[in-house]
Amino acid sequence: TRYPKFVEAYGRMMSVEDFLEVHGPETTGLPLAAESADNLNMTMLVKRASNGLPVSVDVASAEARAALARGKATFHRRVGERNHSCADCHTPEAAAEKFLGGRVLADVRAGLTRHFPTWRTDRAEVWDMRKRFQWCMTPLGMNMLAADSIEYAELELYLTSFDNGKPLSVPGIRH
Repeated sequence: TRYPKFVEAYGRMMSVEDFLEVHGPETTGLPLAAESADNLNMTMLVKRASNGLPVSVDVASAEARAALARGKATFHRRVGERNHSCADCHTPEAAAEKFLGGRVLADVRAGLTRHFPTWRTDRAEVWDMRKRFQWCMTPLGMNMLAADSIEYAELELYLTSFDNGKPLSVPGIRH
């Protein structure tokens, strides 16, 4: 319930998936690459142990405040061939709660992260938050970042901050 968080040993903001990618091989000798099935399965196991507990990401420490500001900037930055930002679809001032492509666009303020990793029924696979970001980026003509990029971790922190106090529910199920 406390991830993403700043991990002093690695000097950066990390999601559970990021932490497993570097800590898993250090402790077990086995690879847990970001977005791999093993990483996703372990992430679900770790997060399921906290189901029902309130999300509680740090937004007060100096490191968290800086990462939160960068994550918010990423959320509002216009990029890609269509010059869009995450905010264009996921804020009520723009398109949130409106239909696009047969689906209602989610409002960031409602909280979008506490069910990740989630089972995607339309794809018959588990997605972490990074895969969700990449799926949004594709039709907008954006370049995807590496799955373990710090920008994704900071964006995830920004989005997760809206879920603070709400119960974790992993894995989610979405169409």
